Formats: sequence, C-alpha cells, structure tokens
Amino acid sequence: GALMQLRRPDGTVLVNNVEYNEVPGVLRGQPDLDEATGYSPYPGNTNQIVLSLPQYAAALAHSGGRVPEFVNPKYADKARGVLAAPTRIESMLQDIPR
Repeated sequence: GALMQLRRPDGTVLVNNVEYNEVPGVLRGQPDLDEATGYSPYPGNTNQIVLSLPQYAAALAHSGGRVPEFVNPKYADKARGVLAAPTRIESMLQDIPR
C-alpha cells in the first residue's frame, strides 16, 4: 500500500494507507513520472506502521478491541476450489483511522 493524503467531499483531509490495488483509482490518471526529474512523485513505501499510540489505544478501548477483518484466500485454480496456501484473517491499515 501507500500512505496518501485524501480529501473527503466535505473538505476534511485524511492521511491514510491505500492498498496497492486501489492506488490507480485514487490517482485517477495522474502521471507517475515527473518529467523534470525522471523520478516518481510518489515516494516508496517503507512498509512500517506509524500510529499515535494514545489515539490507537482509545480507538481499541471504544471498539472493545474489535477491528474490521476479512478473509483473503489465494486460490490455486480458476474454479476457486483449491487454496494455494492456508488462508488468514487480515485487517486493512486504512480502516484504523476511520
């Protein structure tokens, strides 16, 4: 994913993780190469989590420790009948500040 500054319809701003497969839709056709420098205007991901622990602890206390989860199976066949690997429960980082 990528940390991105997102603007809501009401004008408020949220810095949030956007999953790699959702980034093209968020960028909406913006160029991924700065012609003047030859580099991408979007810096690389260090793959680390940065949170305000007091705010995160308060959010966990409010939710009773529950976080949105989903199962993301990886299939070995097109019929989606055989798993390629054990399936795990995941949470999406962009759900943390919501």
